[in-house]
Amino acid sequence: RANVYNFIYDDVLPTALNEAESGGAISTGGINLSWANPYIITVTKQALPPQWLQAQSEQVIKVVLPYVLGDTESFNVKVPLKDRVEATARSIKEVLNKEDVKARLYDQAIDAAANQSSSYLKGLPFSPSKDTLKSMVRQVLPPEWLIQEVNTAIDEIVPYLTKDREHFTLRLNISERMDALEAVTTDILKKQETYDYISKEVMVPMVKQNIAKVGQLPAGLELTDSEILSAVEQILPLEWYRVQVADIGGQVFSYLKGTRQTLEVTIPMRDRKPVAGEVLGKLISQKLGGQITPGSELEKLLGVMLAPLVNRVIPDQLIFTEADLSRTLGSNGVENSIGQARDMVQKGLTYTDKDLLANFGGAAGRIEQVRQYIASGFSFTEVDLRNLMKSSASTDLNEQLHTFDNMRS
Repeated sequence: RANVYNFIYDDVLPTALNEAESGGAISTGGINLSWANPYIITVTKQALPPQWLQAQSEQVIKVVLPYVLGDTESFNVKVPLKDRVEATARSIKEVLNKEDVKARLYDQAIDAAANQSSSYLKGLPFSPSKDTLKSMVRQVLPPEWLIQEVNTAIDEIVPYLTKDREHFTLRLNISERMDALEAVTTDILKKQETYDYISKEVMVPMVKQNIAKVGQLPAGLELTDSEILSAVEQILPLEWYRVQVADIGGQVFSYLKGTRQTLEVTIPMRDRKPVAGEVLGKLISQKLGGQITPGSELEKLLGVMLAPLVNRVIPDQLIFTEADLSRTLGSNGVENSIGQARDMVQKGLTYTDKDLLANFGGAAGRIEQVRQYIASGFSFTEVDLRNLMKSSASTDLNEQLHTFDNMRS
């Protein structure tokens, strides 16, 4: 008559959620869920509806009270849970598929992921900004695909929890998003700032190193870093670089997806050698105060003289194998990351019941206990009651149990 069971959802639970939130009792991994309280209440109400709460409460009153009053010597409260777990799963899926919930959760999850990723990538060269990272994630992992994966995961794990199955495997099919990842990665690498970084921080030191290997230039013709950078940008212009990036990206991602069995990235350089000779000749002419007339026999002779140097400094092609790339990444503490990434792409990212039990370590037995409760129902008897009293006894145990039995008597 007091409408207690609806009162729990209409007044008690909202207040409890607000208090838990203000007290910091709910850890959400950087995601603010204060707006989701109405949906949390909806899921809870569908999982444990007022009628179900009433039935369980009346069961407790009917079987436990006679024991406490000494009318019976035993009791057994049995609470069915299997259908409630299934109802909870249905309710969660229904709420997650609401457009406003999906949009807000997705936006906040993207923000949290971008914050973590930007911190992780902070020390890397030409690391994308937080806004760029968010845009990349939206392209690679759109909300519709992500929610579908969550729905599939729920459908896979619920039968395990209810003991209808003894195992589960959650598999994230990465390969179907590789085309989108290739597109955003290539787009990042094609940007002017990436090209500028590679020209200055990679190509200039490489050219200096190669020049040092073939011997010093004639006195008075030493090249500064800025002169080398200017030459590199003329020999390997942005347009040429972007074509190579697209080709390299295609080769690497084809290998990751398994459409090609070996990884050997080749960058052709032969056609850049004549340009290199021309650029270097002009640079030397400038160093000599412009004394060489453009198109003169002397300039042609200078080009002939520079040809061996160009051939020794610039190879016909640059080749990078999987081993080369793995060694490069290994210097950052990521050993054989190319092979690991390929394996993950082709097999998918999996998480099984074995992984779950391993994560719980010594407490793995609790998982089985919970599964048994869900499958057969939660039971609570007079033995459990007396054990509970033992575990919480603050005075002499025998005296406490004796007092309880005297009260019943």
